[in-house]
Amino acid sequence: ILWAGIISTQKMGIMGADWLVGKATGARNWFAKIPVRAAVATGVPGGVKKAWDERKGIRIPKTQARLFSGKVERGKRTDEREAKIAGFASSGSSGWKAAGVRAKDKRVREKADENKKLGVSASQLEKDLGSNDEITRKASALNMAEQGLINNIDRFEKALQASGNDDDFKKKIIDKTPKEITRDIIKDGKSLNRVIEASVIKDGKNVDENKTKMIQEIIRGRVKADNNINILIEHDKNYGKYGKNSKKFGEITKSKKEIYSDHLEKLSAENLAKQKDLLDKQEFHDFFLLNKAPGGPDEDSNFITKVAEDMSMKDRLDWRKRGYKI
Repeated sequence: ILWAGIISTQKMGIMGADWLVGKATGARNWFAKIPVRAAVATGVPGGVKKAWDERKGIRIPKTQARLFSGKVERGKRTDEREAKIAGFASSGSSGWKAAGVRAKDKRVREKADENKKLGVSASQLEKDLGSNDEITRKASALNMAEQGLINNIDRFEKALQASGNDDDFKKKIIDKTPKEITRDIIKDGKSLNRVIEASVIKDGKNVDENKTKMIQEIIRGRVKADNNINILIEHDKNYGKYGKNSKKFGEITKSKKEIYSDHLEKLSAENLAKQKDLLDKQEFHDFFLLNKAPGGPDEDSNFITKVAEDMSMKDRLDWRKRGYKI
């Protein structure tokens, strides 16, 4: 149809028609010179087909022509390029990015399945956590999490670092690491801080505060759920809630009393009674006696009684020696 229109224009003698025909002929000849193999390798044919199937065909803006160059995506698999092109055709740059993420996740899963099939050893998987290749690093972290091999703080830290700045993948590693293992390897404020620091997400050179906080709160929540409030208090006293990024996140330096208050004020009597490591510390009792105990500004005799109800007789006698009337 295009050529029929141009020829008709030429016959009518419209100004510039000969020039237009010359340019169109040149473009046709240029396309004819492209080897079929090279065209297929770019992933463009498959991507265009996907776009056509999904959206009944859509015109790709000229400004995005560079996206379909074999030079831009050199080293990528054809199916990945196809997915990106189809994603761009459907949703623009956001679709391109989303398709790339899905394609990468697929490659990680394939590599993890391959590792499992080949029976790659735990020591090799741990070594692969430091690989220069992102797919290899992530696949190893996924294998170790799924196989219960993240059984010490070093491996947990490395697995989170191997996830790079992919917050969804970091969450996946945390979720797939059994809670009982987390409890065993995060034993104090220092080990918690190593995990907190390994959870940092960056957007370019800058820390993505929202995503970083989200990941770190997931970890802190797991520690809290294991009745280890003492670890959180110890961490916050020595490192701040968000580790070395605490000041950057606008956290104000707090006193010991304020830190204890933050963690204990909303704690139920039942949960408080479970904090065995915390109940042995005089710092806790100094705070608690001055506040909740009879005579304190937040005196709550009923709360004290409820805590005592969930205690063993040994713990109750210990509390009495510390000054409680229970």
